[in-house]
Amino acid sequence: MHHCWLGLATLVLAACAETGPGRPPGFCRPAELVAARLILGGEDFTGSVTYSHMTHDIQPVLHIELDPASAGRLAAISEAHLDKPLPILVDGVEVSRPIVSTPLLTGEFELTGLPSSEAERIARALAPPCASAG
Repeated sequence: MHHCWLGLATLVLAACAETGPGRPPGFCRPAELVAARLILGGEDFTGSVTYSHMTHDIQPVLHIELDPASAGRLAAISEAHLDKPLPILVDGVEVSRPIVSTPLLTGEFELTGLPSSEAERIARALAPPCASAG
């Protein structure tokens, strides 16, 4: 996977240029739970997450993918924030503020620099609803 790194201190946002068919299964949330509120650059992306997963190599990495319409919105917002901080809030709490050095064009990004428990909590809270077994 090719990464375009954007960062501020240890908090890093990466744009994912490609995703392989062998990617790990993402989190899902029970349908009765409401998705966490996701704000990127002041714009509401709540309910736009189509894939959420957390891995842990050297440090936790939170993988997020947005639906196609939201990917276009994120591209425009990231272009407007070039060389500026892009605040990322989950349920009203700022979790990162990376400096945008290249537009996020794919709707996929990774967030690093968070404690493992926080990255997993955010991944689960932003996850799409689980498929119904019916």
